[in-house]
Amino acid sequence: MHLKGKAGITDAAYTFDLELTADHLDASALARIQKEPPRTPEKPDDPTREKPPIDGIIRFKTPRFTFKEYTWKPLHADIAIKADVVNITATQADLCGITTPGTVRIEPDGVNLSFRPSAEKKNMQATWECLQDKPLQADGFYSLTGTIEAQGPAEDLVPNLMGEISFSSDNGMIHRSNLLTKIFAFLNITEVFAGKTSGLREKGFGYDTIRAHAAIQSGVLNFDEILVDGHTMKISGEGKINLVKETLDMSLLVAPLKTFDRLVKKMPVLGYITGGSVLSVPVRIRGSTSNPEVVPLPPADVGRGLMGILERTLKAPLKVVESLPGVDAQQNPTGNEKEEPSDPATQ
Repeated sequence: MHLKGKAGITDAAYTFDLELTADHLDASALARIQKEPPRTPEKPDDPTREKPPIDGIIRFKTPRFTFKEYTWKPLHADIAIKADVVNITATQADLCGITTPGTVRIEPDGVNLSFRPSAEKKNMQATWECLQDKPLQADGFYSLTGTIEAQGPAEDLVPNLMGEISFSSDNGMIHRSNLLTKIFAFLNITEVFAGKTSGLREKGFGYDTIRAHAAIQSGVLNFDEILVDGHTMKISGEGKINLVKETLDMSLLVAPLKTFDRLVKKMPVLGYITGGSVLSVPVRIRGSTSNPEVVPLPPADVGRGLMGILERTLKAPLKVVESLPGVDAQQNPTGNEKEEPSDPATQ
C-alpha cells in the first residue's frame, strides 16, 4: 500500500486528506485487521479522555478489490469519515464488465447502500464466467441496467435488497448452457423433438433476442418478463429467484418450431383443436439455483402474461399442450413420483 497526503489535529477534530493506493486489496483482510486487539492496550488506571472526532477523506484506488468471490477491476472510491459516519462513493467500479457506481453510508445503527449497475454491449461469456462457477459457451453481447438499494444491519443487507434489473442480448449463439440442456432434455423425453437430439452441442442455439426484466424486493428477484426469441424455439417466462436461499421457481412456455406435424401424428385431435395456433409446452424450473430441475407445469398454472409475451413475438395465437407423450404431469422428467412443493423461491 502507498499512502500520501496531509493530516492534522485541532481542538475540534482529527483532520486528514489522503490518497491511498494498493496493488490488490481483499476485504476479508481488512475485516481481520479490524478485529485484531490493539497492541498497546490502554492501562486500567489511565484517566478517561474524550477524543476529538475524525473528519477527513481518503481517495482510494486499486486495480483489484476482492469481496468474497467477486473482484472489481478497478475500484476507485472516495471515503469520507465524519465522526461515526462513513460515506463511500464509488466513482469507478467494474465488476466482470458491469460498471457499479454508487454510494455506501455506514452509521452505528446500520448500512445504507445504493448502486446503479450498467453494461453496454459486453461479452456475455466473459461476464458469466467471471460471476458464476457454471459453464457457459456463447457468442454474443449483452446490455444491462438496474438499480440496487438496501438499508439495514450489515449482516442483513441481502434480505433487504430492493430495486430492478433489465437485461437484453441480440443476435447471439449459445453453444453450452446447463439450463438450456435441461430444457432440451425435457423436450426430448416428451418427444417434442421427435426422437432427435436438440442439436445444442452440435449446432448451438441461435437467437435474435433475449430479454428479461425483474423487480427486486426483500432479496427476491421477481421476473415479470423473460423472452428468448430463438431460431428453433421461442420461450417466455416469469417467476422468482431468492437470493438469500439461492432457490428459484420459474414458469416457462416453450414453443419449439417445426414440431406441429409430429405432435399431430401422435395426437390427431390436436390438428382440429389448434386451428392456426402455435403449440407451446408449459415447463417449470424449480429448486436450487446451482442445480435446478425441469418438470411439467400444469396448463392451469399458465398465466395470461406468459402467453401474451409469446403471442406478441410469434404474431399468432397460442395453444398450450395439455398432455404430452412420454411424461406424466405428476412426475419429474425421469418418471419418478415427486411431491409438489410449495414455492421454493419464497420459503
